[in-house]
Amino acid sequence: MMKKQILFLLILALARSINYGQSKAQMKLNDNHQTQTSMNISSYEEYLIADSILNSTYQKLLKLIDNRITENDSEETKEWFKKLRKHIVSGQISWIKMKESNSKYYEKSFEGGSIMPLYVNTTATQDTYYRIKTLEGFYSDLDH
Repeated sequence: MMKKQILFLLILALARSINYGQSKAQMKLNDNHQTQTSMNISSYEEYLIADSILNSTYQKLLKLIDNRITENDSEETKEWFKKLRKHIVSGQISWIKMKESNSKYYEKSFEGGSIMPLYVNTTATQDTYYRIKTLEGFYSDLDH
């Protein structure tokens, strides 16, 4: 029992220390004394917000690449952007598989515990915010 309490405190400390991309909803989740069920629901809602931002960012990047393909006269440049688009799509598919694999790992690690959804959702949210940052970097590199 003591090991579970220590593990919980370590997880809580880790969750509080990772603040990149924290929204007001997530800060509220960390700061309020809520029931476990309420925290699980809030963390899932936060994940849905992050996922929506990710999808929007991903579509914006693909649109930029598609515009580069159509507006270029050089066949060599068009081919370069077509290959880049394929790599972006492939990378996104691989990233989704990695995120899902991470979630499965945490589901198994906390199986049967009421904190499991909170930890899975929080980890997925953080992974998603890091992916958003990566895609935004790609966009910035191409939008010049």
